[in-house]
Amino acid sequence: MHRPGDANLWLYCLLCALLLGLYGFVVYALTAVIATWPLQPLTSLNQIPRWSSAVALALLVATCVPATTYVRYRVHPLVYGQHDDAYALAERLSRHLHAPGADVLVTDALLPTLTATLADTLNLP
Repeated sequence: MHRPGDANLWLYCLLCALLLGLYGFVVYALTAVIATWPLQPLTSLNQIPRWSSAVALALLVATCVPATTYVRYRVHPLVYGQHDDAYALAERLSRHLHAPGADVLVTDALLPTLTATLADTLNLP
């Protein structure tokens, strides 16, 4: 799926890590502040009690997998486009090959071009 040293892989991992880190910070901070606020208004982050931090951490743990799945699902098309969507690629190729006048296109030069396009589009080695 990915080649070693692939710049797209580094970009994908970086974007996922940044977005998940931001998500974690925002959820933790908001939960800790909202859980504490009715009992005592906060003037600094040092006033957040440990139980409030535990509630925030529990919420983060409970939402970790869905958030990671969502972020990865949204970042992947931004970085790779259609590279890993083999079904959509096969559907496009099928429509192209079954289009009117496609019988004229089936020559000896079509197969190497088709395989090269598939390998490049699917990021195959």
